Amino acid sequence: MDMVTTTEVVPGSILEVDFGLYRHRVIASHIGGDGKPRLISATARTGTVYEEPWDVVTQGRRVNLISTPSSWWDAEAIIRNARCHISSWRYDLFTRNCEHFVSAIVSGRPFSPQLLKAGLGLVGVVGVGLILSRK
Repeated sequence: MDMVTTTEVVPGSILEVDFGLYRHRVIASHIGGDGKPRLISATARTGTVYEEPWDVVTQGRRVNLISTPSSWWDAEAIIRNARCHISSWRYDLFTRNCEHFVSAIVSGRPFSPQLLKAGLGLVGVVGVGLILSRK
């Protein structure tokens, strides 16, 4: 993952905004009136999917590039598919978060690596707690 600036982002790119405790996945759209790419994402803040200005979504945080589309046609398909979910996607942290949204758009299969890691971590902590409680 490489940190990117707004001028390096191409439409259809998958980006990750670093919010410290979690990373917010977004899809880059076309350049907005402010000269920066607009971003499409699912958030708890809105409760659904919206296409919003770069600064509203990133809040000045570090942005990393996850992937870029292989062609202009792929980029347009990604953006078109993402826009179909605007205002209709119902956000849920455990089943329909930002990672679920982006992976559903790109691969057709909703998946959240962060939730998987958090779940495995929780299982580990509980397991250690159970082992220690028996001693």
